[in-house]
Amino acid sequence: MTIKHWERADIVRWHKSTFPHCSADEQLKKLAEEAKEYYLSTTPAEKLEEAADVYIAATVLWRRYGEPLGNEMCVYISGRHADIMSAVDCKMAVNTKRAWKNNRHVA
Repeated sequence: MTIKHWERADIVRWHKSTFPHCSADEQLKKLAEEAKEYYLSTTPAEKLEEAADVYIAATVLWRRYGEPLGNEMCVYISGRHADIMSAVDCKMAVNTKRAWKNNRHVA
């Protein structure tokens, strides 16, 4: 099974269509939540998965809303770029299959 490679523009397009009413403030809160989960993760696998979430949230904040903090967070994320981008692709594969309500996925 081949996983789609997600460019920043692809992530923003998906975000706009999935969360058309999401505000920059809501996205900043999402980024803060994801950064906290990254900080609290304990294993390398968890760190990588949470780094992908931070990258996705930061990309949207930067590219959809023009918030420079998003760009700074994308640059700050530690780890090998190829590993993080692979984790982003895997996470977006999951995200696109989820049901969403009020900017949160529902079980």
